[in-house]
Amino acid sequence: MPIQDPVELQRRLQNVTERLLACFEELDFVHSIAVALGRPEGVKDIDNYLLEETLTIFRADGGFVGRTRSDGSTKVAAVSGFSSSLAKVLSKELVSELSEKGALPFLVDDLPGALARRPELLRGNTGMAKEIEKELPRAFIAVPLEANREILGWVALGKNAAGNVFTAGDSKLLSTLATQASLYIRNADLLEKFKAKARVLGKRVEQLESDPRGRLDISWIKGESRAMNQVANQVELAAATDATVLLLGESGTGKSLIARILHQMSDRNGGAFVEVNCGAVAPGVIESELFGHARGAFTGADRSRPGLFEEANHGTILLDEVAELPLEAQVKLLNVLERRRVRRVGENRDRTVDVRVAAATNADLSAAVREGRFREDLFYRLNVLSLTIPPLRQRQEDILHLARKFLEELARETNRRIQGFSPEAEKALLAYRWPGNVRELRNVVERSLLLKNEGGRVEKEDLTLAGAGSGRGEPTWSGEPLTEEVKEFEKRVILEALEKCDGVVAKAADALGISRTNLHNKLRKHDLARALSWNDESQ
Repeated sequence: MPIQDPVELQRRLQNVTERLLACFEELDFVHSIAVALGRPEGVKDIDNYLLEETLTIFRADGGFVGRTRSDGSTKVAAVSGFSSSLAKVLSKELVSELSEKGALPFLVDDLPGALARRPELLRGNTGMAKEIEKELPRAFIAVPLEANREILGWVALGKNAAGNVFTAGDSKLLSTLATQASLYIRNADLLEKFKAKARVLGKRVEQLESDPRGRLDISWIKGESRAMNQVANQVELAAATDATVLLLGESGTGKSLIARILHQMSDRNGGAFVEVNCGAVAPGVIESELFGHARGAFTGADRSRPGLFEEANHGTILLDEVAELPLEAQVKLLNVLERRRVRRVGENRDRTVDVRVAAATNADLSAAVREGRFREDLFYRLNVLSLTIPPLRQRQEDILHLARKFLEELARETNRRIQGFSPEAEKALLAYRWPGNVRELRNVVERSLLLKNEGGRVEKEDLTLAGAGSGRGEPTWSGEPLTEEVKEFEKRVILEALEKCDGVVAKAADALGISRTNLHNKLRKHDLARALSWNDESQ
């Protein structure tokens, strides 16, 4: 047996050792990525995580991760070591084309030479700009992100130095890692869909729990007054259609309640009822709130989120205080109403939604259109079916009907027995002008119930009314913010002055010590100019 050269043995041993170390390194990497991908919360950004890890294990100089959208288009989800323009060109013109032909994995030692010899590799044989050609890596590898025969995207890596190439073993290992990542991506997408469904179902459960007996029926608005019976008939007719409904009326008249009844009486009652106060959402986030946003669309957007229109899919959305929408959001809302499609902030694709839209406001939208604060085309799009809810002071026949229903409902909710209202209490309720309308009535009934002993009845003294009977007298706080209290007090004073002056605006202005123009402005401010007709020859 010939004696082997010790130097040669040492060289072979070193080669074997290096290969073993490389195998151990690869196994350790496969294990670590498998553990990370095995936890739903393990990876916050799968695209960047996968790219950075594969760049390390394959000692690549750059790479990118491409993703396929649901509409079939593609995007570069993560890039490192390459310029964004190079990643976009390679993704769109080369890798996407290879993917459609079923030619992935793709492995080449000399990418510039391969593209020069085989221009058909590029989509449409378009070639590349000279600036992009200079940035091309020498060695290049791309493998698909595939789950259940569906291409979710791809991972591509490149090396710049001549002779520094990827091997067939590299292609096999990268494909293995891509398969694991694909399963994670698929599961994460399913989890996000389940979460979105859970949010919709959660809102539905909250709605049902808050009204377990389904008591929001037409009887809540079918009272004793002719005006509200007309509104109830209009609601029944509107419920049989899918038309957009505009609810008009002073604050607290019950516009939200009517929208809920409209939803429950419609064929959409199995879907969600979603309500948003447009005036309570900051202008900078209202579009994200309504239409959703993509991950990374703005600072803090660490995940994609569906908007309220998507959550209301197959149901109804109420846009309360719609007059407060910023003009930019009005444009997008008009587009949604016309096309029935929404686009999340930060995305460039649309999603179809099937939503019944109801809008509510206590403002004069016609005046807002004239003043340029509200788009005219959006106004006409919202004003398909218009319902005006009269203030409570104009339908006194409904006061006791509603008060008794509120008392019955609240007593049931608090598990208390109550004997109703005394005659004196009912007279006080009828004499009060209810500047806060139905909302104030409910608050007054609730406070009176909380002060009563078991089995008693609500007396006049139990009612917390601000200057009962005349709307004046000692001011009593109703629990509303100060600005609302001042606003309602001003409204009451104006109404009293107009009534004492037989509705003549000029006389009322003189009595109040303000100009006629100022009084007209205040009538518009309190939404009284449209609801009531006042005598004024100058109008």
